[in-house]
Amino acid sequence: MATNFAEEALGVRSYLLITPVFTLATGPLVYFLFKNLLHANQHKQERRLVHFLPVLLALPFTEYTQLMIAFGTVSQLIYFAFTVQLVGLYQQASAEIRADVNTRDLQWIRTTVVLFVIFALVDLVRLNMQTYNDISTKALWYFIDLVWLLVINLYLVVKVHNQPHLEDSITQAQEITFNEVDKQAEDPTEIFNAIHNTIMLHYLYRQPRLTIHDVAEVIGLGVKDISWAINTCGGYNFNEYINSLRVDEVKQQLQCEKQTTPNLLALAMNAGFNSKSSFNSVFKKQTGYTPSQFSKLI
Repeated sequence: MATNFAEEALGVRSYLLITPVFTLATGPLVYFLFKNLLHANQHKQERRLVHFLPVLLALPFTEYTQLMIAFGTVSQLIYFAFTVQLVGLYQQASAEIRADVNTRDLQWIRTTVVLFVIFALVDLVRLNMQTYNDISTKALWYFIDLVWLLVINLYLVVKVHNQPHLEDSITQAQEITFNEVDKQAEDPTEIFNAIHNTIMLHYLYRQPRLTIHDVAEVIGLGVKDISWAINTCGGYNFNEYINSLRVDEVKQQLQCEKQTTPNLLALAMNAGFNSKSSFNSVFKKQTGYTPSQFSKLI
């Protein structure tokens, strides 16, 4: 905004045009913003700066504005793809260690990414249309873009403030990865049965925010052993395994209460779910029916 004002109102444009290079900076900025939010900081600050090197290299060529915009478009699409991939990786990593990943899902982050993508694409259209629009149209479009960007940032600030519990799930998931060669001498079925029996005996799955570390403390096994056994014998990640036990309990309760009208939400909460949306989503994924449809079939 500052460089744009300087170029258009103070005449700096006649000496040096700067704003086109910001199309090359948008992609990396959004990517590292979400990388910080998801605690996926695996690179030193110095290595991050390499991603902004094209901005400096492009400064002498800003007179070729449309070419800068074209490169900026490609750059933004690549970094936005990396951002979506990062969100998916975080969700997958969370499922390896947490049972409540469905209620902790990252839909709001996906929404923010989509809003940023739409903003970037609309802004690129604006930049390409500048030579064809009159001054008042350009000013109005630019004002609308700034308001849109402000709304996106306010939305992001509110969501981060209201949901500050995004742990470093990616690193935690990497720490419990196992080497199959090291496990060849052990029996995964025996370990899995011990895990399953303990979880069922203590009704651990009823804890809404159960983690693999909580299970490890009760059972007395390492998180790597638990993750390995569940993945090998159950074909699940930790999240899917625990939620399958919760769904099984709800189904059993529905069988017992088939003569009455069941309180589905109460059954879900008692089984360990802590939101109606996650319960409905998990139940339908595992049974092919919504909870209400399933109860009518009994």
